[in-house]
Amino acid sequence: MKSKIVADFGEEAPEVISLVEDVVGSIVEEEVGESLNSFAEQESGERLAAAVVIVARGDSSELLDALRLLEVDFRDLLVWAGLGEGDWRIRIDSIFGESL
Repeated sequence: MKSKIVADFGEEAPEVISLVEDVVGSIVEEEVGESLNSFAEQESGERLAAAVVIVARGDSSELLDALRLLEVDFRDLLVWAGLGEGDWRIRIDSIFGESL
């Protein structure tokens, strides 16, 4: 996913990566992680981070909108990114060209 962020955000990529990791980490810890084992928690974090990157499309303003939506209701963000259904892993692989 980091290569996609670099391709989409260029010089801003290090800041974007840090911001996405921080916000997603806190959401997983607070909202999602309470009922998950460590593998499922990691997978949820990767899915949420992918959703943020997909929705942002390389635009800083869209990135901030995606992060705000993540904080309000992560499920809405997953749907907006096309990752709300059972085939989300296939979609991520097709966009990022790699399995997270």
